[in-house]
Amino acid sequence: SDLHLAVGLPPFLRIPKKRVILRKILAFLPISPLGPQGRRASPPLPFFAPLHPRISCATSPRRCAMMLPVTAASPATQEARRKMRMDGRRQSSHVDDRRGRTAKVAGGLGLGGILLVALLSYLGGGNPLEAIFGAISQSGGINLGGQTTSQQAEPYQPTAEEEELAVFARQILAGTEDVWTELFARQGKRYTPPKLVLFTDAVQSGCGGATKQTGPFYCSADQNVYLDLSFFSSMRRDLGADGDFAYAYVIGHEIGHHVQHLLGTLDQAHARMQRLGKEEANRISVRLELQADFYAGVWAHHDNARFGSLEDGDIEEAIRCAQVIGDDFLQKKARGYVQPDSFTHGTSASRMRWFKRGLASGNLADGDTFSVPFDQL
Repeated sequence: SDLHLAVGLPPFLRIPKKRVILRKILAFLPISPLGPQGRRASPPLPFFAPLHPRISCATSPRRCAMMLPVTAASPATQEARRKMRMDGRRQSSHVDDRRGRTAKVAGGLGLGGILLVALLSYLGGGNPLEAIFGAISQSGGINLGGQTTSQQAEPYQPTAEEEELAVFARQILAGTEDVWTELFARQGKRYTPPKLVLFTDAVQSGCGGATKQTGPFYCSADQNVYLDLSFFSSMRRDLGADGDFAYAYVIGHEIGHHVQHLLGTLDQAHARMQRLGKEEANRISVRLELQADFYAGVWAHHDNARFGSLEDGDIEEAIRCAQVIGDDFLQKKARGYVQPDSFTHGTSASRMRWFKRGLASGNLADGDTFSVPFDQL
């Protein structure tokens, strides 16, 4: 059972009898599947797949986290990152900067949390009342509303490098707004831009809570893209993927999921995934991710036509990034072998192929990853 992994239970609850008791009690707890705005939580869409062999993005979306393999820095990571030409580009105003804030339940501990604390204390041989009073004291009281807030612990002072990346992210976001607004207008549609949420360490989204280990992700429940800027340092350090255009590809990919949401593709795919078994659901997930890669390429095609931001070597950076985030590359790096049935984002070759196809074409009609036979993706 993955129950102790999902809710962080201590080892003593791995005893089968106590797990059965816990399951029965959890079934009656007033824990809602709704997000913080009262909407049903949707699965977050992280930049690439988890490396934990027992966790599936399709079956356990809240634990679909990007876990980067830690490796020694390659010589390429020691060089200064390659920068795009960004002079004269505007910054988007659709940014919610939550850096330095901590996600917290407003008003304190909910009723479900109180019962769970008491249960865990009882099964562990402790005093449930003492555990409850301690938890309430630490969380700031009792909350029956289930609302979440972000609190600023102290004035946040980003480093100069981080602030430079924040400005870059706002400029790239503005570029996606300009391109997708025009492309939607050509089809007689209206593009509603998403909001980019910048955070540090942890954040609360409409799809549930997440930490920086989740990596960049899109949540259709609140139509936000979430990004901890330290992810770019992890890309450089752990995967050797670096450079402005590689970073822009990451943002463009998540915006691609927003485009899927606006076109209805995302909701239709998620509805199908819920009705299918794990292997088939994973295949739909791969199709979604490859299409988001294609949309990132489409954006880059039109953005470069507008601004001429790309120079020799920039495109290779993004293609290198697509290569090192393929499911096969990451699984081989982490485990020494691959499990194709567990792929949720696509192989290195397929991710590079669909990104390059979008970059070369710039035509939305060329990105139908759902009609192509799976073995030809």
